[in-house]
Amino acid sequence: MSALPILRLDAAHDAGQEGHLRHAFRRRSRPIEHAREGLLEQIGPIEFRRQTAGVKAGNYFEAQQIDLRNQCESERSRCRCFFEYDIQNAGLVHTASRLPCDRYAQDCGGRGQSAKKYPFTVREPTQTAHPPGEPRAVKGLPMDRQTELAIVRRAYAKQTLAAARIADPRIEAAFADVPREDFLGPGPWHIFHIPGLYAPTLDTDPVLLYVNQVVGIIPERGINNGQPSLHAMLLAAAAIEEGDHVVHVGAGTGYYTAMMAFLAGPTGRVTAIEYDTALAARARANLAGRANVSVFEGNGATLAFDPADVIYVNAGVTHPADTWLDGLTDGGRLILPLTTDANARPASPGNFDPMKTMRSGLFFKIQRRGAEFDARGLLPTAIIPAEGIRDKAAEIALEAAFEKRNWNTVTRLVRGEEVPEDRCWLRGQGWCLT
Repeated sequence: MSALPILRLDAAHDAGQEGHLRHAFRRRSRPIEHAREGLLEQIGPIEFRRQTAGVKAGNYFEAQQIDLRNQCESERSRCRCFFEYDIQNAGLVHTASRLPCDRYAQDCGGRGQSAKKYPFTVREPTQTAHPPGEPRAVKGLPMDRQTELAIVRRAYAKQTLAAARIADPRIEAAFADVPREDFLGPGPWHIFHIPGLYAPTLDTDPVLLYVNQVVGIIPERGINNGQPSLHAMLLAAAAIEEGDHVVHVGAGTGYYTAMMAFLAGPTGRVTAIEYDTALAARARANLAGRANVSVFEGNGATLAFDPADVIYVNAGVTHPADTWLDGLTDGGRLILPLTTDANARPASPGNFDPMKTMRSGLFFKIQRRGAEFDARGLLPTAIIPAEGIRDKAAEIALEAAFEKRNWNTVTRLVRGEEVPEDRCWLRGQGWCLT
């Protein structure tokens, strides 16, 4: 397929303003840059140049999608403008950063916005657009696809941790190491936007997966590959160290399991447990190349496992299972989401209530200290319910606890019945959070 013509924007700016134009269209974050490059490949590069003298207006077509918009800022008494372009056939929309533009201050005149139309020319490209999947040239050197994706993952890892507001080089390295596409099946993939609404990616380029968004694994059942920044925060709370034994309950297809294996290192190991038969089979296949991971199908609350330094529960439960509390080593950490049925209930774009979600699901960190357990709430959550690890009486008690809205006062989990009722945020059968 031949490359499409190159678009040229001809703005009659002086040399100084032309420099601002080049600055305004400077690309931003690397994952977004690579995602945009995938679209630019379809249309070829977009070039900017000054309008040359003596060019007749009749040689140009009106660029209806390219506006110069001026906007006054009273605090600076000057005008700032920005360009937008929309190449409809390629599906590319980009808004440039704002830039100073004194030349057009008179167009504003303090009256708000105005617009100028600018022409563009169409010429044949001097070289064909970059074919998808072919090596790119960077500073004259070829770049193979895997090297490019590794660069994208490094940028994705840094941005994910920035969104989570944590600084942990080991977790950043884990996000940079594990290819997300290896665990999500062939594309296009379904990106989760709001409950009940998924949108497919434009194509099958794995670059599109390196964003801080939930991706559907089985969208019709609400089973997803969770939000990267959420798991970055939870992994930081879990504090997995080299040599640790990690038990991952609700492993899904294994993406975050692989990160736990990276953090545990060759001297550590991960026991992954998945209740769903099909998902367990996919996780086993996806993780087959990681020698320190074992995948089991079964109920994570009843399946036996060796003493664990970290237990990481990846589905909503109504209570901490005795198996988990008993299975922690001294100093071991349990990360689990306590959720009510309201949190687990399927939602649609029309009935989603974020405030109700925040009052119906919460991640906790419980850490063993000898015979005692420290506990603290981490953050609200909306998550799919665990199968086989929910109890109706515990769910009713949890719903009442969320109505108190003082979960941030919890500091301990106490086993037994000796804590008075008025000192319990949540009481379960043989334990309480106080």
